[in-house]
Amino acid sequence: PEEAKASVGKSRWQPVVSEYSRPNRASDLPEIAEKLLTAPRPRYAPQDLSKAIKKVEELGSSAPEEEVKRELPEMVQMHRPVTRGPMADGGREAGRLPLVLLTPEEVMAAEQAQADGTLDEDPMQLAVKLAPQRPRTLMTFFTDQLLRPSDFRRPKLIMFEKVKGSRVCEGVMPNYVLPNGKQAHFYYYSQLVDECEVMLRPPPPRPKTLKDALQHTIPLDIVLAEVNKPGNGPSAAPFRPVPPPAPFPERHTLRVREPHSLKPAAFGVLAKPIMQFVIVPERVVQHETRTTREPIRHRTPWTLPISIFKPRKKESDAKDWLDKVDLMKKMFLKDWERLQTKDKFLQFLLRENKSNPKGVPPDAFMASMQKVLEENYNAIACAFEYYAALGSGSPHHLQLNSYSTFLDAAQIPDPESFSIKRSDCDTIFITANFVQDKKSKMYEVNDEHALMRFEFIEMLVRVASAKYGKDVDNQDLVMGLERLLRQNFLPNLPGVAIVHNNTFREQRLYFEDVDLVLKKHKAMLQAIYSRYRLPPKGGGLRKKMLYMDGWAMLLEDAKLIDDNFTVLEARLCYLWARMKVIDEINEYDRYTAHTFVDFLEAIGRLADVKALPSQDELKEFGFENVYAWLVEQATSPTEIIPRRPSMGIGAVATRPLSEKLDILLDCLFRGIWDDQKNKGHEYDYAECLKHVQKIDKALGP
Repeated sequence: PEEAKASVGKSRWQPVVSEYSRPNRASDLPEIAEKLLTAPRPRYAPQDLSKAIKKVEELGSSAPEEEVKRELPEMVQMHRPVTRGPMADGGREAGRLPLVLLTPEEVMAAEQAQADGTLDEDPMQLAVKLAPQRPRTLMTFFTDQLLRPSDFRRPKLIMFEKVKGSRVCEGVMPNYVLPNGKQAHFYYYSQLVDECEVMLRPPPPRPKTLKDALQHTIPLDIVLAEVNKPGNGPSAAPFRPVPPPAPFPERHTLRVREPHSLKPAAFGVLAKPIMQFVIVPERVVQHETRTTREPIRHRTPWTLPISIFKPRKKESDAKDWLDKVDLMKKMFLKDWERLQTKDKFLQFLLRENKSNPKGVPPDAFMASMQKVLEENYNAIACAFEYYAALGSGSPHHLQLNSYSTFLDAAQIPDPESFSIKRSDCDTIFITANFVQDKKSKMYEVNDEHALMRFEFIEMLVRVASAKYGKDVDNQDLVMGLERLLRQNFLPNLPGVAIVHNNTFREQRLYFEDVDLVLKKHKAMLQAIYSRYRLPPKGGGLRKKMLYMDGWAMLLEDAKLIDDNFTVLEARLCYLWARMKVIDEINEYDRYTAHTFVDFLEAIGRLADVKALPSQDELKEFGFENVYAWLVEQATSPTEIIPRRPSMGIGAVATRPLSEKLDILLDCLFRGIWDDQKNKGHEYDYAECLKHVQKIDKALGP
């Protein structure tokens, strides 16, 4: 019945409380039970009860019930809750109110006495007695019972305090008012629970006639008795035989689950086909032809002097937009001049030439050595930049671990040789890194544990001497250097290690469509360039140019460093974007920093190497923008959008750089916007610009 369905489960979270009584013994209670199930002894209850009895006697037994309730205090009216079902008057649910409630004055007096230490008696410990009366329905909460191993057959009553203002149990678990005035929730757990009360149908009427009294069967239900009376049953109908069922066919005509079975059950179970819906968009094209005449506008051809790259010609040592041949020659001459100031290296060269039976005059020997190095200087300078980026320290110096990587790639160490084993190569590294004048500018900027560009040339000469110069058939150092470059250096190094920086500029960067994309976002890019000019670690004003630490922080903030774009690739994009500097020591700040145009080129190289998904791919996979894909891809164990073949350094590009750059800049700006201060705020381009400018201003000039 419906009334039974409505009460299912209430015996668990709304158990019927018969009364709160004192247990047979006293023991320790847990803290929460002591708070809820202890109460001071009611001092005024006997007096209230005596007064109520006298009042009832005065009113008399014929007084209306409403008048009695109006005259008696509520404390006495709540005599004892019924044990099952709602109360007859519908005023309160069963078990919701205790037998005796303390008045507020008594509770306050007991709490004050306990706080003052003047309470002369221990508070009463109470137990909860559930209804209906059965064995084990007196629930106590002693500590020794809680610590006892649980018995799955033992009924359990869980009690927790009703916190004022809490709405967790609202509408689910009712509040029980305890004798001390506090409120609690109960949950009853037992193998046998009265989930609902099934109301029995009323019995049939008593027999009033002799026929009913002498009947030989159990009296029928009221409904069946009415039907059984003459004239009340269904009308008689002639017998109509049921025709036999039609025979089953010899084969299945419908698609059933078991088409090979001819059993009767197989004919009624149809197969559930997998329905496939194919939605094919139909493109509606409307052709319209219009003829207009427009005046001829003479457009100025695009050139680098009118592009965003214009300042580079004035800022660079090359005084051009490319690192020209004459610049590379000046760089080599500066490095060669600096090498000749190292006494130990100069003595080494003269000693090697003197030990050669076919030695030539020192001037001719030095000229031959200079010629060989100058012819291969482009590859040497590019290799130095590439392997310097592989190190764990500054990317402007060649660390020892990167030096070992270079030696292995060029296949230089020979464990069978007496002069070019791994230990000999390490000795050459230390020798080439030696700086004699400890007070010079060279010593100030030179890392004691890494090689600079001119020291890298010295290392190559010393390695050539150790590997080929001391050979019996070849004692000429110049020929040994040529052999080292021809057999070990050029053919074994990866192509990206010796590619010139001008290649990217001529083939990918210096184009009008790229210029238009960068000009479109020039204000934002200038703000980002200025914001990531970080203050020195020791304090002070910021420098006017961007350095490697700011570049690395920018990529971390934009969340662009991942499995598809590594720290090494980020370093290479930074190093390759710089224009060459002739003097790496006296112009060390310009040598290690980025101008704004260098920064733009680094962004272009980043877009080319990162190779983010195209707009069509993002739309196909359901992403609103590229940054949403980047965030989801960071937590995905697999590639959501297949990796593009043009991704990575040295890969062949398949899209114009302007298209890739436009997608990357959108991802970069959204990544900068998505910091802790803007979490949950929708991206806005103008607000993002203000956000970057505000941070830049806070960092100082």
